Amino acid sequence: MNNKNIEQTAVAELTRALSRLDYVSTDFNQNDKTPSWDGFILLYKSKFDKKSELIKRIPIQIKGHYQKPPYAREIIYSTEVADLENFYQDNGAILFVVYVDDSGNSIIYYNDLTKFKLEIF
Repeated sequence: MNNKNIEQTAVAELTRALSRLDYVSTDFNQNDKTPSWDGFILLYKSKFDKKSELIKRIPIQIKGHYQKPPYAREIIYSTEVADLENFYQDNGAILFVVYVDDSGNSIIYYNDLTKFKLEIF
């Protein structure tokens, strides 16, 4: 799998997983070059994704990696200081790390990088 396919698969897997949640909508960019952010998760008060029902727009970053199972229960993932600084300025973000392989297996890890957590850096 090349890097572009890994990233596209990671975005697709995360979109598929989040689409199961009634109060969540996604706005992810494919093949984007935006620094630090890959889109947003939109949280709503109800199942209806109307503007008047929007509670929060959460910035996210998605990192896709090729990895064959078995997958670890927890991972350690390093990110650039510039990304952390950008997340801090934006009041936080969620970092998703998605491991995928050629057989369609995947696992999604995440860390909510709130402004409070980022203050210790």
